Amino acid sequence: MTDANPIYQSEKLGEVTIVTLLASDFFDQQTIAAAKRELAALLKAENPAKLIVRFTNVERFSSDFIRVLVLLREHIIGNHPEGETKLCELQEQHRVIFKVFDPQQRLFKLYDTVKDAFTAFS
Repeated sequence: MTDANPIYQSEKLGEVTIVTLLASDFFDQQTIAAAKRELAALLKAENPAKLIVRFTNVERFSSDFIRVLVLLREHIIGNHPEGETKLCELQEQHRVIFKVFDPQQRLFKLYDTVKDAFTAFS
């Protein structure tokens, strides 16, 4: 990434791509557009089937950012029918939002830690 303020950092552990969100605020449209653009570029370059998104630094996000995550998931499923996107290290109030949005965790499984999410792929 060449952006002075990158949206994320990624690493690969075996077949799993781990994305750590670096920005704390995914509420304004400019940040959301940058996230969408940068994460789409990651998917295009790496084509992961297994993705973990770490919310460690995230303070707040909007429903538009959830839409970006749904688009990422759809891209992964479109290329890998057995692919999955897991979310981890969310603040409690963020977990509540995802549980209301996706009560059965059909879109996104939620985990406390990267290790928990990674182990769930096994």
